[in-house]
Amino acid sequence: MDGVQCSRSSLFAPICGLAVLALVVGCRTWIPVETEETVRDQNRERLIELSVGMTKAQVLEIMGTESVQTYTKSALPSKKGSKRISDEIRALYRGKQINNPYKTEANRTTDGTSVEILFYYIDQREFDNAITDDELAPIVIEDGVLAGWGWNFLDQNVEKYRIELPSQ
Repeated sequence: MDGVQCSRSSLFAPICGLAVLALVVGCRTWIPVETEETVRDQNRERLIELSVGMTKAQVLEIMGTESVQTYTKSALPSKKGSKRISDEIRALYRGKQINNPYKTEANRTTDGTSVEILFYYIDQREFDNAITDDELAPIVIEDGVLAGWGWNFLDQNVEKYRIELPSQ
């Protein structure tokens, strides 16, 4: 026969490789899930997209308003071909429920302007299983428009917004 000849030995290595791959992958699949770290990373990345003067609706669209169930692992095992993870496995790896924004505060400035402060989870200072104020980023909405964000901005405007800042 003219053309390409295939010997048994030249086919052996690729077939063995595929068989091993099938065994490794075939036993378990991994379904990616949210961790506290991914929530913090996403919120920090979203902060970069903000601009003073945006409407509250634009801020919420960028920063998100979802409630996220976190897990202690970045992926959970599942039986092959199954997208459903058993309740027992989910419970084993369950972390925190994190709301975006994590919390909000409403106030009025000294001149009567409506102020809303949205707090998003962006940092982990202590491994204490608690989300504290110093781990949140404040986003200040004045009369429906983004005035600024971050603790430095809030520190500079503490009297104007008549708020009590947590000790940091």
